[in-house]
Amino acid sequence: MSRARNFVLITIYFLVSLASVPSSAFFCEDYFMELNITDYNDRFIQYYGVTEMNSYLQKLSPVLEGSGYELNEIGQSVQGRPLYNIKPEKLDPEKKTIVLFSRHHGDEGTANWILEGFLDAFFTSGLMDEYQIIVYPMINPDGTIAHTRGNARGRDLNRQWKSLVDEISIIAAHLKNQFKALGSIKQVKVLLDLHGSFDEDFIYRVDEDFAGIDFYTTQENFVNTLGEDDEWQGGNDQISNGKEGMARIELIVEFTINAMTHETPRDIRLDNPQGRSKETLKQQGRDILTTVLAEYP
Repeated sequence: MSRARNFVLITIYFLVSLASVPSSAFFCEDYFMELNITDYNDRFIQYYGVTEMNSYLQKLSPVLEGSGYELNEIGQSVQGRPLYNIKPEKLDPEKKTIVLFSRHHGDEGTANWILEGFLDAFFTSGLMDEYQIIVYPMINPDGTIAHTRGNARGRDLNRQWKSLVDEISIIAAHLKNQFKALGSIKQVKVLLDLHGSFDEDFIYRVDEDFAGIDFYTTQENFVNTLGEDDEWQGGNDQISNGKEGMARIELIVEFTINAMTHETPRDIRLDNPQGRSKETLKQQGRDILTTVLAEYP
């Protein structure tokens, strides 16, 4: 068989393969890169990728519209993928406000299953007369696609809240505009940054000297209350004043916001003896909402 004929056949095969790419994919390379996650999903709870987020946001869109909320693309990642935000069409300065981040680190997929649980519970709770949320569902889509901690430039985005580069320059500017729209930062009751740890569930919070004893007690109470409902977190915390550039640290320093990091194991085996699953991760999201209601009635 001639080289020319081989080339034609290979080209035809490639074009036919492209035709099978889901039309919902934002990028063809996303589809092919996410195919490589199959081996991971054979061993661990399903990896939450960009495809899963797009599918979920599409499903959530009519719920948002019917609730007076909006889903906006507020910018793009280094490689041009959308950065999304969920918020009320108009922020109410009288409502108690909760802020959620997910996926500073691209390879920490369990965070988004937890976020789904929180969002589903919030929008069916009947609480929107008193509470409102501001959510950044996937801060690092490039790292999510590549299954890496850092972004496309290899930067740890949870160390960039002082330098304000790459995706964080967009997220931080948008968040600060929402704070201005609120008028008073006191209405922001809690900010949770959802992450995936290596092997345990816990909350990172600061020590009593970082922002005072009252601030310390506020965070301690949240952790303890969450532990009453979340059997996996169980009141477990780690006292840490973090590192320069971390989201929770820089936001506490600048705004004295009750900011904490929520950690859940990023790689949970399908055959885990505890019976953990996508559903138990979503339940952890529902437990976060229960804790918010108990701590900030």
